[in-house]
Amino acid sequence: CTFLSQRWHQYTGQSESGALGFGWTHAIHPDDRDAARDIFLAAAEQQEAFELDFRLQTVDGRYRWAIDAGHPRFDNNGEFAGFVGTVIDAHDRNEAQAAIRVSEERLRNAAEAAGFGMLHVDLDQNAFSYSQELRRLIGLADAAEPQISADNIPNWIHPEDHAAFVQFYQRLLGLPEEEGARIDHRIINADGETRWVRLQAKTIHTGDGAQRRPTQIIGTVLDITQQREFETSLNDARAQAVAANESKSEFLANMSHEIRTPMTAILGYADLLREHITAPEAISHLSTIRRNGDYLLDIINDILDLSKIEAGKLEVQRERFDPTRLVEDVRSIMEVRATENNLRLEVIYDGCIPALIESDGKRLKQILINLVGNAIKFTPHGKVKLVVRALGCPTPNSQAPEVDLQTTQSHANSSCSKLSHSTPEEQKTQPNSGSVDTLQFTITDTGIGMSDEQLKKLFRPFEQGDSSVSRHFGGTGLGLAISRRLAGMLGGQIEVESQLGCGSTFQVTVAVGEVADVPMIHPSDFIAPSLQSPLLPALKLGCYVLVVDDRRDIRFLSKRLLTRAGATVDECEDGQLAVDFLRECMALQRPCPDLILLDMQMPNLDGYETALQLRQLGFEGPIIALTADAMQGDMNRCIECGCNDYLSKPIDAERLVQLVSQMTKT
Repeated sequence: CTFLSQRWHQYTGQSESGALGFGWTHAIHPDDRDAARDIFLAAAEQQEAFELDFRLQTVDGRYRWAIDAGHPRFDNNGEFAGFVGTVIDAHDRNEAQAAIRVSEERLRNAAEAAGFGMLHVDLDQNAFSYSQELRRLIGLADAAEPQISADNIPNWIHPEDHAAFVQFYQRLLGLPEEEGARIDHRIINADGETRWVRLQAKTIHTGDGAQRRPTQIIGTVLDITQQREFETSLNDARAQAVAANESKSEFLANMSHEIRTPMTAILGYADLLREHITAPEAISHLSTIRRNGDYLLDIINDILDLSKIEAGKLEVQRERFDPTRLVEDVRSIMEVRATENNLRLEVIYDGCIPALIESDGKRLKQILINLVGNAIKFTPHGKVKLVVRALGCPTPNSQAPEVDLQTTQSHANSSCSKLSHSTPEEQKTQPNSGSVDTLQFTITDTGIGMSDEQLKKLFRPFEQGDSSVSRHFGGTGLGLAISRRLAGMLGGQIEVESQLGCGSTFQVTVAVGEVADVPMIHPSDFIAPSLQSPLLPALKLGCYVLVVDDRRDIRFLSKRLLTRAGATVDECEDGQLAVDFLRECMALQRPCPDLILLDMQMPNLDGYETALQLRQLGFEGPIIALTADAMQGDMNRCIECGCNDYLSKPIDAERLVQLVSQMTKT
């Protein structure tokens, strides 16, 4: 080197004499010095331009990246006369490039770890380019060019997904610039393996105004095979669970039919036999048969109720009814059981309650009977108390003590009317303020109580406090599970507090519905039970009934109950015979039945199809469905196939005669 500018000396701190010749190389980082010397000498030998990248020491002792670029100089005779060059500080550029290289390396590592690659499409050149990870994913060699069909479909797209890919591609071209799109599809890699990927892409536009158009597509391709396999296994498991639940429901429906049908005969024939027996001991034996048969039906009903709730097939029937009548029915039913156990049953109305509420009276009664029945069952001595109160009801004397039903008259609240022996016209009513939205029923007993461990599993189906409870007191452990779910369906809940050896308190709430227009009443000292039908004179039938059932004993029982009430009865042992019987009656112009009692579960031709065919033949008389299948939404299905009403097995003799009388108007 024969000359260096003043800027070199200021930058490096070298003196003029120290930098000339090869002294300038001493400012180069020792690790870069030999390479720089070799490149410089090789360029001088070849008499051609050179460019060096090296780290150059600055005046403060730090090293910074620099670029040394030299161009050959020739004299007038064309002889090589050396180089003219310049040294440029490129440290910031090199640091940025190094950071980019690190970021790119990290991105490549992340892409490899995550299993996604990058895709670029040049729309002007119709050219595809792939990242290294995408090439690895599809099994494309580094030097291989992507193969693209005339429809712009890469050859690694699964054939069954070609149409979806083309549709996605066309949609992508028409999207606004800021909007991307996504598609999940299959690919086939070089090994012939099928994998699932998720392609997310966005279109880039260039140009201004009307000339602006899509020119590029950039996207990422993520391998989602494991995710799809997991989702598939999850869907398979869900489908299997649904199928298992449906199988369980079908099994329970069949079980219901298979048990209820013989129970119809057992209980029905026990009632028939009772008419011919006068010996007290024999009457007691028949009562035992009847009582245990009813107990068995209660168990069946609990299992079916739980299954219907789990299958989402149990519906609540909301209607207006008098809650005090319902409570008194519960009291009259459970008081007999309490007396048998030498217990006292108290019913207390704490303040005023709506005269009517809007809920499902049948299900509310089921809950209360279960809770009060449990309290009686688990209380060896003492008493059971049922307290009824309306939450939100304004009472002037909210701190008043609880009022027993027998002394309610003297404690009646002035803000609500009394329900007593007076007629409805004589009763004074107080409008509801509209603040009542819930009825609360609190059942307290002085029984055996429960431990904390027993409370934890109290509402689990088929579980009781412990095995000794089941052995000593009996039961299936379903009642509380069903009651809690029914309370939820009625807009409330059940809570419990208990201590071992100190009794239990169950609190159930239900929504009262729209009662703003309903007066508030305070129940008096006497309320006649009314949900149970009053005693009516025995009905007399004068109609012609056809009984269709494949079970001979059920046909005999039904015929006996109807003929005893005065009906004329014919019978058929299956649905096809019933259709043939009616067709023959019409052809020969014989009297057709006034009513058909039709079993719905029969071989050959079941009751549903039989009802349809009877209607198609032109039978216009009433059809009463007789069913033991409590799982399939009987009422709706029976009505849809042409029945007018239905009866559940076991047959309720009084209900059967009443329904036949109503429908035949006899």
